[in-house]
Amino acid sequence: MNRGYRRSFIAFLTALTLVMPVTAKETKNGWNDAHDMYYTNGNPLVGLNAIGSDSYYFDAQGHMVKGDVLVDNKHRYFNETDGKMLVFGWASIDKYKYWYEDGIRQGVEGDHKNIIDNIYRIERGREIYDPSSDAWYWLDANNEGAMAKDKDVWIPYIFQDEIPGSSEGKWVRYTSSGAMVKGEQYYAKNSSWYYFDLQTGAMWKGLRQVNNTLYSFYDLVTGKRETGSFSWDGVDYVADGNGIITHTYIPGIPYYNQTDSRWSNTMINGLSFRNTGCVCCVATSLINYYTSSHYTPLDIAYMFNAWGDYNANYGHGTDTGVWRKVAGKYHLTFANNMSPDDMIRHLRIGEMVPTCVARGYFVGGNYTHCILLFGLDEHNRTFVYDPLSSGRNGWYSIYDIFNQQSHDWVDIIDGGPIMALGRTH
Repeated sequence: MNRGYRRSFIAFLTALTLVMPVTAKETKNGWNDAHDMYYTNGNPLVGLNAIGSDSYYFDAQGHMVKGDVLVDNKHRYFNETDGKMLVFGWASIDKYKYWYEDGIRQGVEGDHKNIIDNIYRIERGREIYDPSSDAWYWLDANNEGAMAKDKDVWIPYIFQDEIPGSSEGKWVRYTSSGAMVKGEQYYAKNSSWYYFDLQTGAMWKGLRQVNNTLYSFYDLVTGKRETGSFSWDGVDYVADGNGIITHTYIPGIPYYNQTDSRWSNTMINGLSFRNTGCVCCVATSLINYYTSSHYTPLDIAYMFNAWGDYNANYGHGTDTGVWRKVAGKYHLTFANNMSPDDMIRHLRIGEMVPTCVARGYFVGGNYTHCILLFGLDEHNRTFVYDPLSSGRNGWYSIYDIFNQQSHDWVDIIDGGPIMALGRTH
Protein backbone atom coordinates (compact mmCIF):
# COMPACT_ATOMS: atom_id res chain seq x y z
CA MET A 1 0.00 0.00 0.00
CA ASN A 2 1.45 3.38 -0.96
CA ARG A 3 1.87 6.02 1.64
CA GLY A 4 -0.76 8.37 0.23
CA TYR A 5 -3.48 5.74 0.18
CA ARG A 6 -2.65 4.70 3.74
CA ARG A 7 -3.06 8.26 5.02
CA SER A 8 -6.42 8.56 3.27
CA PHE A 9 -7.69 5.29 4.82
CA ILE A 10 -6.71 6.29 8.37
CA ALA A 11 -8.45 9.64 7.92
CA PHE A 12 -11.60 7.80 6.77
CA LEU A 13 -11.65 5.54 9.86
CA THR A 14 -11.15 8.50 12.15
CA ALA A 15 -14.04 10.35 10.60
CA LEU A 16 -16.25 7.26 10.82
CA THR A 17 -15.52 6.89 14.53
CA LEU A 18 -16.40 10.50 15.25
CA VAL A 19 -19.83 10.26 13.64
CA MET A 20 -20.93 6.88 15.17
CA PRO A 21 -23.58 7.26 18.04
CA VAL A 22 -22.50 6.45 21.67
CA THR A 23 -24.91 4.27 23.82
CA ALA A 24 -25.52 5.75 27.38
CA LYS A 25 -24.74 3.66 30.43
CA GLU A 26 -28.00 1.95 31.76
CA THR A 27 -29.34 3.28 35.13
CA LYS A 28 -30.10 0.41 37.59
CA ASN A 29 -33.61 0.16 39.17
CA GLY A 30 -35.17 -2.68 41.22
CA TRP A 31 -33.74 -5.74 42.93
CA ASN A 32 -30.25 -7.02 42.29
CA ASP A 33 -29.71 -10.63 41.29
CA ALA A 34 -29.24 -11.73 44.91
CA HIS A 35 -32.49 -10.00 45.87
CA ASP A 36 -30.83 -8.40 48.87
CA MET A 37 -30.44 -4.83 47.52
CA TYR A 38 -32.92 -2.52 45.85
CA TYR A 39 -31.99 0.35 43.56
CA THR A 40 -33.74 3.55 42.60
CA ASN A 41 -32.14 5.66 39.88
CA GLY A 42 -29.00 3.62 40.30
CA ASN A 43 -28.74 4.20 44.06
CA PRO A 44 -29.34 1.47 46.65
CA LEU A 45 -32.10 2.09 49.19
CA VAL A 46 -31.11 2.40 52.85
CA GLY A 47 -33.21 2.35 56.03
CA LEU A 48 -36.93 1.44 56.17
CA ASN A 49 -38.60 1.47 52.77
CA ALA A 50 -41.91 0.37 51.29
CA ILE A 51 -41.57 -1.63 48.09
CA GLY A 52 -44.93 -2.48 46.63
CA SER A 53 -47.21 -3.62 49.46
CA ASP A 54 -44.33 -4.73 51.72
CA SER A 55 -41.68 -2.96 53.77
CA TYR A 56 -38.00 -3.82 54.06
CA TYR A 57 -35.00 -2.55 55.97
CA PHE A 58 -31.58 -1.93 54.40
CA ASP A 59 -28.33 -1.08 56.18
CA ALA A 60 -26.08 1.87 55.36
CA GLN A 61 -24.54 -0.02 52.43
CA GLY A 62 -27.95 -0.97 51.06
CA HIS A 63 -27.96 -4.62 52.15
CA MET A 64 -31.27 -6.09 53.34
CA VAL A 65 -31.44 -6.71 57.11
CA LYS A 66 -33.54 -9.57 58.52
CA GLY A 67 -34.82 -10.46 61.98
CA ASP A 68 -35.32 -8.05 64.90
CA VAL A 69 -34.26 -4.49 64.08
CA LEU A 70 -34.44 -1.34 66.22
CA VAL A 71 -35.83 1.38 63.96
CA ASP A 72 -36.22 4.84 65.51
CA ASN A 73 -36.11 3.16 68.95
CA LYS A 74 -38.96 0.80 68.05
CA HIS A 75 -38.59 -2.93 67.56
CA ARG A 76 -39.60 -4.17 64.13
CA TYR A 77 -39.31 -7.66 62.71
CA PHE A 78 -38.25 -8.61 59.18
CA ASN A 79 -38.85 -12.13 57.97
CA GLU A 80 -35.74 -14.30 58.12
CA THR A 81 -36.45 -15.70 54.65
CA ASP A 82 -37.63 -12.86 52.40
CA GLY A 83 -37.00 -9.83 54.63
CA LYS A 84 -40.59 -8.59 54.56
CA MET A 85 -41.61 -6.62 57.65
CA LEU A 86 -44.18 -8.29 59.92
CA VAL A 87 -47.14 -5.93 60.18
CA PHE A 88 -49.51 -7.83 62.48
CA GLY A 89 -48.97 -11.04 64.43
CA TRP A 90 -46.37 -13.08 66.28
CA ALA A 91 -42.66 -13.41 65.64
CA SER A 92 -40.47 -16.05 67.27
CA ILE A 93 -37.07 -14.69 68.27
CA ASP A 94 -34.74 -17.06 70.09
CA LYS A 95 -36.93 -18.74 72.74
CA TYR A 96 -39.59 -16.01 73.00
CA LYS A 97 -42.58 -14.85 70.98
CA TYR A 98 -43.37 -11.19 70.41
CA TRP A 99 -46.52 -9.47 69.16
CA TYR A 100 -46.50 -6.77 66.48
CA GLU A 101 -49.15 -4.27 65.46
CA ASP A 102 -48.65 -1.82 62.58
CA GLY A 103 -45.15 -3.28 62.29
CA ILE A 104 -44.13 -2.31 65.86
CA ARG A 105 -43.50 -4.68 68.77
CA GLN A 106 -46.11 -4.28 71.51
CA GLY A 107 -45.87 -4.48 75.30
CA VAL A 108 -42.35 -3.07 75.55
CA GLU A 109 -41.57 -0.29 78.01
CA GLY A 110 -43.09 2.91 76.70
CA ASP A 111 -46.15 1.27 75.13
CA HIS A 112 -48.95 3.69 76.07
CA LYS A 113 -51.35 0.76 76.48
CA ASN A 114 -49.26 -0.88 79.20
CA ILE A 115 -50.65 -1.29 82.72
CA ILE A 116 -48.75 0.72 85.31
CA ASP A 117 -48.13 -0.78 88.76
CA ASN A 118 -49.65 1.85 91.08
CA ILE A 119 -47.44 0.85 94.00
CA TYR A 120 -44.01 0.59 92.39
CA ARG A 121 -44.85 2.86 89.42
CA ILE A 122 -43.40 0.45 86.87
CA GLU A 123 -44.81 -0.78 83.59
CA ARG A 124 -46.08 -4.34 83.88
CA GLY A 125 -47.16 -5.00 80.31
CA ARG A 126 -50.45 -5.41 78.51
CA GLU A 127 -53.02 -7.91 77.33
CA ILE A 128 -53.69 -8.51 73.63
CA TYR A 129 -56.20 -10.54 71.63
CA ASP A 130 -55.07 -12.76 68.77
CA PRO A 131 -58.00 -13.39 66.39
CA SER A 132 -56.21 -16.26 64.67
CA SER A 133 -56.27 -18.34 67.86
CA ASP A 134 -59.30 -16.61 69.43
CA ALA A 135 -57.34 -16.17 72.66
CA TRP A 136 -55.90 -13.48 74.93
CA TYR A 137 -52.22 -13.22 75.81
CA TRP A 138 -50.04 -11.20 78.18
CA LEU A 139 -46.99 -9.24 77.01
CA ASP A 140 -44.36 -8.72 79.73
CA ALA A 141 -42.90 -5.21 79.68
CA ASN A 142 -40.04 -6.36 81.92
CA ASN A 143 -39.08 -8.92 79.26
CA GLU A 144 -39.14 -6.58 76.26
CA GLY A 145 -42.75 -7.44 75.47
CA ALA A 146 -42.31 -11.22 75.29
CA MET A 147 -45.39 -13.47 75.58
CA ALA A 148 -45.82 -14.61 79.19
CA LYS A 149 -46.36 -18.30 79.95
CA ASP A 150 -47.53 -20.08 83.11
CA LYS A 151 -48.24 -16.76 84.77
CA ASP A 152 -51.01 -15.23 86.93
CA VAL A 153 -51.64 -11.53 86.28
CA TRP A 154 -53.79 -8.91 88.05
CA ILE A 155 -55.59 -6.70 85.52
CA PRO A 156 -57.57 -3.67 86.70
CA TYR A 157 -60.99 -3.49 85.03
CA ILE A 158 -60.33 0.09 83.97
CA PHE A 159 -58.01 -1.33 81.31
CA GLN A 160 -60.65 -3.79 80.12
CA ASP A 161 -63.59 -1.37 79.86
CA GLU A 162 -65.66 -3.87 81.83
CA ILE A 163 -66.40 -1.52 84.71
CA PRO A 164 -65.26 1.90 83.49
CA GLY A 165 -63.51 3.89 86.19
CA SER A 166 -63.60 1.04 88.69
CA SER A 167 -60.59 0.34 90.87
CA GLU A 168 -61.57 -3.33 90.89
CA GLY A 169 -59.88 -5.90 88.70
CA LYS A 170 -59.41 -9.57 88.02
CA TRP A 171 -56.79 -12.28 88.35
CA VAL A 172 -56.23 -14.19 85.13
CA ARG A 173 -53.93 -17.06 84.26
CA TYR A 174 -51.94 -17.79 81.11
CA THR A 175 -51.03 -21.36 80.19
CA SER A 176 -47.77 -22.88 78.99
CA SER A 177 -48.89 -21.93 75.46
CA GLY A 178 -49.42 -18.34 76.61
CA ALA A 179 -53.19 -18.34 76.05
CA MET A 180 -55.52 -17.09 78.81
CA VAL A 181 -57.23 -19.90 80.72
CA LYS A 182 -61.02 -20.10 80.56
CA GLY A 183 -63.20 -22.65 82.32
CA GLU A 184 -62.04 -25.24 84.83
CA GLN A 185 -58.31 -25.95 85.11
CA TYR A 186 -56.25 -28.42 87.11
CA TYR A 187 -52.99 -26.79 88.15
CA ALA A 188 -50.38 -29.48 88.59
CA LYS A 189 -47.93 -27.20 90.40
CA ASN A 190 -50.05 -27.25 93.54
CA SER A 191 -52.44 -30.11 92.72
CA SER A 192 -55.48 -27.82 92.84
CA TRP A 193 -58.50 -27.00 90.71
CA TYR A 194 -59.44 -23.48 89.62
CA TYR A 195 -62.20 -21.94 87.57
CA PHE A 196 -61.86 -19.00 85.18
CA ASP A 197 -64.82 -17.11 83.79
CA LEU A 198 -65.71 -18.24 80.27
CA GLN A 199 -66.05 -14.67 79.00
CA THR A 200 -63.52 -12.54 80.90
CA GLY A 201 -61.06 -15.19 82.09
CA ALA A 202 -61.33 -13.84 85.64
CA MET A 203 -60.25 -16.30 88.32
CA TRP A 204 -63.37 -17.33 90.21
CA LYS A 205 -63.49 -16.77 93.96
CA GLY A 206 -66.41 -17.65 96.23
CA LEU A 207 -69.49 -19.71 95.43
CA ARG A 208 -70.03 -20.90 91.86
CA GLN A 209 -73.20 -22.54 90.61
CA VAL A 210 -72.31 -25.77 88.80
CA ASN A 211 -75.84 -26.65 87.72
CA ASN A 212 -79.39 -25.97 88.85
CA THR A 213 -78.88 -27.02 92.48
CA LEU A 214 -75.15 -27.80 92.88
CA TYR A 215 -72.40 -25.41 93.94
CA SER A 216 -68.65 -25.34 94.45
CA PHE A 217 -66.59 -22.86 96.46
CA TYR A 218 -63.26 -21.29 95.50
CA ASP A 219 -60.98 -19.78 98.13
CA LEU A 220 -61.36 -16.02 98.35
CA VAL A 221 -57.60 -15.45 98.38
CA THR A 222 -55.99 -18.21 96.33
CA GLY A 223 -58.92 -19.17 94.10
CA LYS A 224 -58.38 -22.89 94.82
CA ARG A 225 -61.49 -25.07 94.81
CA GLU A 226 -62.39 -26.27 98.29
CA THR A 227 -62.95 -29.87 99.32
CA GLY A 228 -63.77 -31.30 102.75
CA SER A 229 -64.93 -29.01 105.57
CA PHE A 230 -64.58 -25.24 105.37
CA SER A 231 -66.41 -22.11 106.53
CA TRP A 232 -67.26 -18.87 104.76
CA ASP A 233 -69.19 -15.85 105.95
CA GLY A 234 -70.45 -17.64 109.06
CA VAL A 235 -71.67 -20.72 107.18
CA ASP A 236 -70.17 -24.21 107.56
CA TYR A 237 -69.82 -26.29 104.39
CA VAL A 238 -68.69 -29.76 103.39
CA ALA A 239 -67.65 -30.48 99.80
CA ASP A 240 -66.90 -33.86 98.23
CA GLY A 241 -63.72 -34.80 96.37
CA ASN A 242 -65.01 -33.11 93.22
CA GLY A 243 -65.62 -29.85 95.07
CA ILE A 244 -69.43 -30.21 95.10
CA ILE A 245 -70.98 -28.84 98.28
CA THR A 246 -72.98 -31.62 99.93
CA HIS A 247 -73.68 -30.18 103.38
CA THR A 248 -74.46 -26.66 104.62
CA TYR A 249 -75.21 -25.46 108.12
CA ILE A 250 -75.50 -22.02 109.74
CA PRO A 251 -74.38 -22.14 113.36
CA GLY A 252 -75.38 -19.49 115.88
CA ILE A 253 -78.84 -18.53 114.64
CA PRO A 254 -80.80 -17.40 117.73
CA TYR A 255 -84.07 -19.22 118.40
CA TYR A 256 -87.24 -17.48 119.62
CA ASN A 257 -90.46 -19.10 120.79
CA GLN A 258 -93.81 -17.35 120.61
CA THR A 259 -94.91 -19.00 123.86
CA ASP A 260 -92.02 -17.48 125.82
CA SER A 261 -93.51 -15.77 128.90
CA ARG A 262 -91.53 -12.60 128.18
CA TRP A 263 -93.87 -11.78 125.30
CA SER A 264 -96.48 -14.52 124.85
CA ASN A 265 -99.28 -12.68 126.71
CA THR A 266 -98.71 -9.34 125.00
CA MET A 267 -101.81 -8.17 123.13
CA ILE A 268 -101.39 -6.28 119.85
CA ASN A 269 -104.60 -5.02 118.26
CA GLY A 270 -106.57 -7.32 120.58
CA LEU A 271 -104.69 -10.49 119.57
CA SER A 272 -102.16 -12.34 121.73
CA PHE A 273 -98.59 -12.82 120.60
CA ARG A 274 -98.81 -16.48 121.71
CA ASN A 275 -101.36 -17.18 118.98
CA THR A 276 -100.11 -14.88 116.22
CA GLY A 277 -96.35 -14.34 116.65
CA CYS A 278 -94.78 -17.12 114.56
CA VAL A 279 -93.64 -14.88 111.67
CA CYS A 280 -92.34 -12.27 114.14
CA CYS A 281 -90.21 -14.91 115.92
CA VAL A 282 -88.85 -16.27 112.62
CA ALA A 283 -88.06 -12.76 111.44
CA THR A 284 -86.32 -11.93 114.73
CA SER A 285 -84.04 -14.98 114.33
CA LEU A 286 -83.20 -14.00 110.77
CA ILE A 287 -82.72 -10.25 111.36
CA ASN A 288 -80.64 -10.62 114.52
CA TYR A 289 -78.37 -13.17 112.85
CA TYR A 290 -77.72 -11.19 109.68
CA THR A 291 -77.39 -7.79 111.38
CA SER A 292 -75.81 -8.89 114.71
CA SER A 293 -78.68 -7.09 116.46
CA HIS A 294 -80.58 -7.88 119.64
CA TYR A 295 -84.20 -7.19 118.79
CA THR A 296 -86.90 -8.99 120.70
CA PRO A 297 -89.84 -10.58 118.91
CA LEU A 298 -92.00 -7.77 120.28
CA ASP A 299 -89.72 -5.16 118.67
CA ILE A 300 -90.28 -6.85 115.31
CA ALA A 301 -94.00 -7.33 115.99
CA TYR A 302 -94.54 -3.63 116.62
CA MET A 303 -92.57 -2.76 113.48
CA PHE A 304 -94.65 -5.18 111.39
CA ASN A 305 -97.83 -3.77 112.90
CA ALA A 306 -96.74 -0.24 112.00
CA TRP A 307 -96.16 -1.45 108.43
CA GLY A 308 -99.72 -2.81 108.38
CA ASP A 309 -98.58 -6.44 108.04
CA TYR A 310 -99.13 -7.88 111.55
CA ASN A 311 -102.54 -8.05 113.26
CA ALA A 312 -103.53 -5.10 111.09
CA ASN A 313 -104.75 -4.90 107.50
CA TYR A 314 -105.17 -8.64 107.12
CA GLY A 315 -106.50 -9.32 110.59
CA HIS A 316 -104.97 -12.32 112.36
CA GLY A 317 -101.18 -12.89 112.10
CA THR A 318 -98.66 -11.66 109.50
CA ASP A 319 -98.92 -11.66 105.71
CA THR A 320 -96.01 -12.84 103.54
CA GLY A 321 -95.69 -9.44 101.90
CA VAL A 322 -93.63 -8.48 104.93
CA TRP A 323 -90.54 -10.43 103.78
CA ARG A 324 -89.70 -8.15 100.87
CA LYS A 325 -89.86 -5.20 103.27
CA VAL A 326 -87.52 -6.98 105.70
CA ALA A 327 -85.04 -7.66 102.90
CA GLY A 328 -85.14 -4.04 101.81
CA LYS A 329 -84.77 -2.56 105.28
CA TYR A 330 -81.86 -4.79 106.30
CA HIS A 331 -80.13 -4.98 102.89
CA LEU A 332 -80.70 -8.70 102.34
CA THR A 333 -81.26 -10.67 99.16
CA PHE A 334 -84.83 -11.72 98.44
CA ALA A 335 -86.40 -14.50 96.38
CA ASN A 336 -89.96 -15.82 96.13
CA ASN A 337 -92.14 -18.26 94.15
CA MET A 338 -90.07 -21.21 95.37
CA SER A 339 -89.97 -24.68 93.84
CA PRO A 340 -88.22 -27.55 95.69
CA ASP A 341 -85.11 -26.98 93.53
CA ASP A 342 -85.21 -23.28 94.39
CA MET A 343 -85.37 -24.13 98.08
CA ILE A 344 -82.42 -26.51 97.74
CA ARG A 345 -80.37 -23.95 95.83
CA HIS A 346 -80.90 -21.13 98.34
CA LEU A 347 -80.36 -23.35 101.36
CA ARG A 348 -77.20 -24.85 99.88
CA ILE A 349 -75.54 -21.46 99.58
CA GLY A 350 -76.31 -20.52 103.17
CA GLU A 351 -79.51 -18.51 102.92
CA MET A 352 -82.57 -18.83 105.19
CA VAL A 353 -86.01 -19.83 103.97
CA PRO A 354 -89.07 -18.68 105.96
CA THR A 355 -91.97 -20.97 105.06
CA CYS A 356 -95.68 -20.95 105.86
CA VAL A 357 -97.07 -24.45 106.33
CA ALA A 358 -100.49 -25.99 106.87
CA ARG A 359 -101.50 -29.32 108.43
CA GLY A 360 -98.59 -31.75 108.74
CA TYR A 361 -95.46 -32.05 110.87
CA PHE A 362 -95.91 -28.61 112.45
CA VAL A 363 -99.65 -27.92 112.29
CA GLY A 364 -102.34 -30.10 113.79
CA GLY A 365 -105.43 -27.97 113.25
CA ASN A 366 -107.14 -25.57 110.88
CA TYR A 367 -104.56 -22.81 110.97
CA THR A 368 -101.28 -22.01 109.25
CA HIS A 369 -97.86 -21.51 110.77
CA CYS A 370 -94.45 -20.04 109.87
CA ILE A 371 -91.22 -21.97 110.35
CA LEU A 372 -87.61 -21.12 109.53
CA LEU A 373 -85.47 -23.38 107.30
CA PHE A 374 -81.68 -23.21 107.12
CA GLY A 375 -78.88 -25.59 106.18
CA LEU A 376 -79.01 -28.61 103.88
CA ASP A 377 -77.54 -32.10 104.09
CA GLU A 378 -76.58 -34.61 101.40
CA HIS A 379 -80.10 -36.11 101.53
CA ASN A 380 -81.79 -32.75 100.82
CA ARG A 381 -82.97 -32.39 104.38
CA THR A 382 -83.03 -28.97 106.00
CA PHE A 383 -82.90 -27.87 109.61
CA VAL A 384 -86.12 -26.34 110.96
CA TYR A 385 -86.76 -23.84 113.74
CA ASP A 386 -90.39 -24.14 114.87
CA PRO A 387 -91.27 -21.03 116.92
CA LEU A 388 -94.23 -22.80 118.50
CA SER A 389 -92.37 -25.87 119.77
CA SER A 390 -88.60 -26.25 120.19
CA GLY A 391 -89.21 -30.01 120.47
CA ARG A 392 -89.96 -30.06 116.76
CA ASN A 393 -86.68 -28.39 115.79
CA GLY A 394 -84.56 -30.68 113.65
CA TRP A 395 -83.86 -32.06 110.16
CA TYR A 396 -86.75 -32.55 107.72
CA SER A 397 -87.11 -33.43 104.05
CA ILE A 398 -87.37 -30.45 101.73
CA TYR A 399 -89.98 -32.29 99.69
CA ASP A 400 -92.16 -33.07 102.72
CA ILE A 401 -92.13 -29.43 103.81
CA PHE A 402 -92.89 -28.26 100.27
CA ASN A 403 -95.90 -30.61 100.14
CA GLN A 404 -97.17 -29.19 103.45
CA GLN A 405 -97.01 -25.54 102.34
CA SER A 406 -99.90 -23.24 103.11
CA HIS A 407 -102.27 -22.10 100.39
CA ASP A 408 -104.06 -19.57 102.57
CA TRP A 409 -104.47 -16.29 100.70
CA VAL A 410 -102.56 -14.32 103.33
CA ASP A 411 -99.61 -16.70 102.98
CA ILE A 412 -99.31 -16.49 99.19
CA ILE A 413 -99.05 -12.69 98.97
CA ASP A 414 -95.98 -11.56 96.94
CA GLY A 415 -95.02 -15.02 95.79
CA GLY A 416 -95.39 -16.83 99.13
CA PRO A 417 -95.62 -19.02 101.10
CA ILE A 418 -91.91 -19.86 100.70
CA MET A 419 -89.31 -17.06 100.58
CA ALA A 420 -85.49 -16.93 100.72
CA LEU A 421 -83.40 -14.20 102.32
CA GLY A 422 -79.64 -13.99 102.64
CA ARG A 423 -76.65 -11.77 103.10
CA THR A 424 -75.67 -9.57 100.16
CA HIS A 425 -72.13 -10.28 98.89
